[in-house]
Amino acid sequence: RGVSARHYDTMKGYYQKAAVAYSKGDKSYASYLAEEGKHYRELGRKEDEKASREIFEARNKHITNTVTIDLHGQHVKQAMKLLKVHMLVCVCMPSTLLRVITGCGVEGTGKGKIKRSGYRACGEGRHRVV
Repeated sequence: RGVSARHYDTMKGYYQKAAVAYSKGDKSYASYLAEEGKHYRELGRKEDEKASREIFEARNKHITNTVTIDLHGQHVKQAMKLLKVHMLVCVCMPSTLLRVITGCGVEGTGKGKIKRSGYRACGEGRHRVV
């Protein structure tokens, strides 16, 4: 995720420069800087998704059971996207069990954000949590 962090830092720099240019009355230059910021935001988003895919593939390559996925190390938003995709795939499979590994979260409370969001996603889809 280091590359995406660098893109986001560059984006912030462009947005800050755009704000300064706008406050000085140079609106065309501010617009140019804002567009550059948007470009780096998109690059950061793409790199973040790529890193998410790589983490997911690395964590799950050893799992032979196709309905077991490991989501820890993911950001909550990407983890929920992956969980929902796998929940949809499991609807078409004869097995009704999807095992999700979430970890305990970095806040140290033992109740990670991915786990809580996963429970909510299962509840919205009327899936039974075991």
